[in-house]
Amino acid sequence: MTRGTGKTTQAMLDAPRGTVFVWVNHHLDYPRSLARHLDREDLTIVSPGWLEYEGNWVGRTLVGLRVDPDARLTDAQWEGLHRARLRIREGTA
Repeated sequence: MTRGTGKTTQAMLDAPRGTVFVWVNHHLDYPRSLARHLDREDLTIVSPGWLEYEGNWVGRTLVGLRVDPDARLTDAQWEGLHRARLRIREGTA
């Protein structure tokens, strides 16, 4: 993967503690390594497919939900993102 402009790094740094962070694809080694390097092991790094299954957030209170700036979501994933964001209760970490 080519180095970018630091948008992912900044998004991770800006995310509230305990945020679910949606990566660009299902290859999660790099974003998890980056989160460790940034001392952000509190982030839950998931693939875009996480958004498609309501069981991932129904019944949960999310602290935050961020999508990587370079992610290209499908219509179903955008719908899931909208529905999952309804579960966010900031300040609950």
